[in-house]
Amino acid sequence: MARSLTENERAVLAHAVQLPDLWWKIANEANLHMTAEEALAAKVGRYQSIYAAASGQPGYQTRLERDIADPDMPHLNSEEDA
Repeated sequence: MARSLTENERAVLAHAVQLPDLWWKIANEANLHMTAEEALAAKVGRYQSIYAAASGQPGYQTRLERDIADPDMPHLNSEEDA
């Protein structure tokens, strides 16, 4: 069983991916060329400073929130998904 994400890992992942817990679950189940921990470290390392700069701004939104608000991505907030 995979360990739980830390608060920071979840927050940074939420900046980069829509569903951080699902990303972590898939990373742990996938047959990757790297371990799930290595994938997590790479993803968090890549987005940590970007997240830190963005999250301090007024009106900060996670990736999911940004995508839902994006009119070019209507499938995320449509009746078809119900």
